[in-house]
Amino acid sequence: MAFETKRVGIHGLNCPNCAAKVERAVTALSGVHSAAVEFDTEQAVFEYNPRSVTLNRIAHTVEQTGCDSKRFTISLDGDRIQPNGRQAAADDSDGSHDSCCDDEETHMDGHQQNRSPF
Repeated sequence: MAFETKRVGIHGLNCPNCAAKVERAVTALSGVHSAAVEFDTEQAVFEYNPRSVTLNRIAHTVEQTGCDSKRFTISLDGDRIQPNGRQAAADDSDGSHDSCCDDEETHMDGHQQNRSPF
C-alpha cells in the first residue's frame, strides 16, 4: 500500500481543540493513515492512500469539521483546495468558538500548552 504525504495549510482554526477535532475527523476517513494538525502554524500533514481517498475528499471533511458556523479552509502551496470541486460555504461566523471548547479557560489553557512538533 503506497501512502502519499501532503503538507497543507488549514485556515480558520480558533484554538488547539479545533486542530484536534480536524485530526480526528480526517483520521476517521477510510484510506487516511495519519493526520497531524498544528494550531499555531495553521499547517497539517496528512498521510493517505490516494487510491482510497482523494485530497479533495479530505478537504471536504476539513471544511465540514468547523466550529459553530465557522468553516475551515485548506490550501496546498497557497492555493485553496476545493472540496469535491464545490465552492465552500461562506464564513459567516462571529468569531466565537463555543462548540470546540467547554469554556474560555479551556480554550486559553489549550492554546498556551499546545506546542506539538511536526
